[in-house]
Amino acid sequence: MMKLYAIAVCLIFSCQLYAAPAAKNLSRSTLETAHYKIVHDTDNSEVAEIANLLEFAYSHFNNVFTRNGFELLIPSEKLTWYCFTDSQSFSDHALAADGMNLYWLTSYYSAKTNSVCIVKPGNLQNWKKDNTVSPESAVAGVYIMPSVDSSGNELTMILHEAAHQLAFNTGLQKQKVMYPVWFSEGLAVNFENSMPNSVAHIRLQRVCRMYNENRLLPLNEFISITRMPENSSARKDIYAQSSIFFKFLSERHPDSLRNYMSAVYKLRPGWRSPAALHTEFISAFGPVAQINLSWQNYLYEISSR
Repeated sequence: MMKLYAIAVCLIFSCQLYAAPAAKNLSRSTLETAHYKIVHDTDNSEVAEIANLLEFAYSHFNNVFTRNGFELLIPSEKLTWYCFTDSQSFSDHALAADGMNLYWLTSYYSAKTNSVCIVKPGNLQNWKKDNTVSPESAVAGVYIMPSVDSSGNELTMILHEAAHQLAFNTGLQKQKVMYPVWFSEGLAVNFENSMPNSVAHIRLQRVCRMYNENRLLPLNEFISITRMPENSSARKDIYAQSSIFFKFLSERHPDSLRNYMSAVYKLRPGWRSPAALHTEFISAFGPVAQINLSWQNYLYEISSR
């Protein structure tokens, strides 16, 4: 049995060779939109709000990455989401579908099943009331761009998981291929940051503090990390560093970043050693010492502003 590989709190990879048992047959409904299939046990009108946001995320994701020179594929089928009203149903589904006890999470993307599972967010208060549409209009493809501000934790959660799923279904990432944290989480968080009024400044400030306090992980170590630490504060540090590092590469070394993505996409699925991850990084970006010099200059610039 191939080792289960978890790239981050919200991104679950499972390469187990046995078939997981079927999820419990609860009373569920399905809402289908142009690009998504949402299986849920809640009210259709509430799910329609999530459907609106997902369709906006789909369009915005394509705009962001094509504008930055990436050629995206069209997903071969509608993308599946599971939305549950309570944590117990969420945990039961995760155990049945992915063989994982994820009671401590409220959302995750499974590369094994290519689906996202979430506990129904609270009131999506950042949506204007008249942005709520009926299930019928959602199916018809009527979607309204949400208004996002720094308090939109529920919105951020949905956008983050949507970014993971879209990356694995548009050719940016390949399912069951092992990716370092800086890439997968950096990509997803930078997609969040592309939203109006996102919380990008909070992560930027965190990285600047870490830089001034000499707490950033050394690049030689950072580029090979594939697991998030258990400590909550340490996880936030890595999310922040991944966010800024991905942004740095996309701004200062965009061609190398695209070459890296293309090379890793061609790899065979499965676990790879830290040494292999290290070698792949060097093949795309050059010697670590050289890229680190550029990285340190970038950190100095952003911390001096």
